[in-house]
Amino acid sequence: YVRDVRDKVLAQAMQESALVSYHEIVTETVLNFMIHHGYAASAAVFARDTGREESVGAEVASTLQRQRICRLVLDGQIRQAIDAATEMHPDILENDEDTLFQLRCQEFIELIRRKGPIGDILAFGKQQLS
Repeated sequence: YVRDVRDKVLAQAMQESALVSYHEIVTETVLNFMIHHGYAASAAVFARDTGREESVGAEVASTLQRQRICRLVLDGQIRQAIDAATEMHPDILENDEDTLFQLRCQEFIELIRRKGPIGDILAFGKQQLS
């Protein structure tokens, strides 16, 4: 009888341990999905509710910063986007000359779109795109 009770208790403990591990795996997977796909606010709330707020704080902040940079580009504020990207990762654009060139081309287009002084636009083009 004692063996049966002991075996039941051990089996139940192992099941609970497996459930905790499974729960942790699912929680981590959901958090990673949310962060990877840009659902930073939802990930922050989910992390808080599951007690993982400390472990994802930096990732959520990074996601929000990347979203800010994307918004700046979409709003035509290319200079601010370049500055924000460089602030976030100082060497990211230095190591990716193609992306930097594309951003500079977009900045040139935005200058034309805003109908700025033609002399300033041409000077920018000569200096940044040649």
